[in-house]
Amino acid sequence: MKHTTRSAIVMMRMALGLIASALLAAGPAFPAHAHSWYPADCCSGEDCAPVEALAWVTPADAEQPRLVVTTARGQAIIPYGFPVKPSQDSRMHVCMMYDHFGEMTVLCVFMPPNM
Repeated sequence: MKHTTRSAIVMMRMALGLIASALLAAGPAFPAHAHSWYPADCCSGEDCAPVEALAWVTPADAEQPRLVVTTARGQAIIPYGFPVKPSQDSRMHVCMMYDHFGEMTVLCVFMPPNM
């Protein structure tokens, strides 16, 4: 009986480990957790999201490369020298919204200390 009980405990621990891993992997799909620390001047409840992809682009008419970021909200160019705030987790986040001309504009950028 002890062998069965020990096997059951090992199986339960493995199952819990798999569930925990799945939840951690799914974490980026739930950006609402981060909204608890976004400043009100950056986010009206839906403007901010973790960065899903980024690329450096140097336009032909510019001397400085520009960072293009993609989030669940869309894609935007972060202007050179844009002020950066510290991220509260280990991910880069960007708050953006459409301006009056229909262009996506960056409101705030959050970077982890190791970037």
